Amino acid sequence: MGIKNSIADRRRQLEPVFIASCLTGIVAHGMGIFNKYSFHDDSVFLFSVGMTYTSGRWGLELFDYIERHFLGSSPSSMPVFNGFLALSAIALAACFVVELLELKEYCYRLFIGAIMACFPVVTCIFGFMYAAHYYMISMLAGVAGAYLICKGRNWISLTLGIGCIAFSLGIYQAFLPFSLSLILLYWTRRLSIEYDSISSSQVIKRIVLAGLCVITSLLLYFSIGKLDLLIKHAQLSSYKGLNEVGNVPLSAYMRRIVIAYREFFSPARSITNMYPYKAILIYFAFVTGIIILSIKHFRELFKKDKCKAVIFAVLMALLPLCANLIFVMVDPTEVHSLMVYGQLAIFFALISLVDGFQSVSWVSLVSALKKGLLIFLCAMVFVYCRLDNRCYLKAEFAQQQAISYYTTLITQIKSTENYTDELPVAFINPTEKRDKSFSRLKQLDDIIIGPYLNGLCGLNSYTWQRFMANWCGYTPDIVEEDRIKDLPSVVSMPHYPDQGSIAVIDGIVVVKF
Repeated sequence: MGIKNSIADRRRQLEPVFIASCLTGIVAHGMGIFNKYSFHDDSVFLFSVGMTYTSGRWGLELFDYIERHFLGSSPSSMPVFNGFLALSAIALAACFVVELLELKEYCYRLFIGAIMACFPVVTCIFGFMYAAHYYMISMLAGVAGAYLICKGRNWISLTLGIGCIAFSLGIYQAFLPFSLSLILLYWTRRLSIEYDSISSSQVIKRIVLAGLCVITSLLLYFSIGKLDLLIKHAQLSSYKGLNEVGNVPLSAYMRRIVIAYREFFSPARSITNMYPYKAILIYFAFVTGIIILSIKHFRELFKKDKCKAVIFAVLMALLPLCANLIFVMVDPTEVHSLMVYGQLAIFFALISLVDGFQSVSWVSLVSALKKGLLIFLCAMVFVYCRLDNRCYLKAEFAQQQAISYYTTLITQIKSTENYTDELPVAFINPTEKRDKSFSRLKQLDDIIIGPYLNGLCGLNSYTWQRFMANWCGYTPDIVEEDRIKDLPSVVSMPHYPDQGSIAVIDGIVVVKF
């Protein structure tokens, strides 16, 4: 009876977290879920899961196999279905995080779920809707693995935790920093809040055990990936430096570590920046709060157990590295907006420290600190939800403008003198399209996270022909431009959209951009 009551109580505590995450997800991503945006990679992988075993994503390949052979059709980029699966995975992961950190304050639990759903990385992933649900399942598996490794008390739990993290890596490798950060935050929480319930030697043993479990997960992931490649007689792709893991000089890794710490204290204004507008000021307030409260917890812990205090200090010093480990895993210049979900650990760290802050002599200060954190969290969720919707707004206009551009282009091609349906088409300078009359909303140029950059629907993207085929239904026979671009009659042609930039030459419709 006691076990049933305990399960019921836990369910009652976690249901609001799940609901808060889902509701925030709908507010933040409803526009992306209930509309179909297909640009950049989504145009190419509309009916697939993207790159699989050649990118080390053997878990993604497994899902692809299941869909094709058990569900009877190819994977599809379906925003409502995939989007709701993704939001459900985020909500479940939020429940694991809340359980792992054992937060006391009810509001903090809700904000964990909310901020996990509206963090801009999710918006970026929804720009690749063909695999968005699988990426979020990867994140869920990584969180579950961290939970089992930290909370597990027997070899079965640890084995399952190892398998979960390995499977997470097999779907999408970039969630490893998030899993590691959660393990780190669990032990900082245990040290600062429950310092009497466990000895220093036990802490060290459990941390070492957790580290060994993570290493085992990595070995399992690489072993399965290597075996998969051997079976298929394939090699890892060079994309994002995937084939260079372990082959980078030590000096390069040291430089990457410096960049990881720099990104913590002063995030670069780049495609990976998750703190737009004035949110960067709130971020700096969070970092300052983490530093001050870490010192406070360290001093209190030092008075009781010096060894535990040192362990706590080392773990907190590793927090920036864990949160930004992706900058060490791959070349920092290759890091994309999709890869920095681990930076959520920065929010979780301050929530955990404030939630555990106790001071009998400074009750009013503690109360003010907790209220201030709630205000900052509300502000961040508000800013993120607004940013997410602006990204989708930009996608809406850009997609419609691109459809209009290509519709006009197709009409002009078919209206060209001597045009017949049997003629192939040659596009000259296809990535150099220029049109002074083509407008864009400059008010949305401030969105700098990928894939919602300027030109996101790709007039000059490598996917432009696939976009035109998907949205305008135009798929002509293509003649490679190298065959005719040097002909005098082609060289003398003006550039599109000028009159004469489309012509039939030697039985080929030539479009010169």
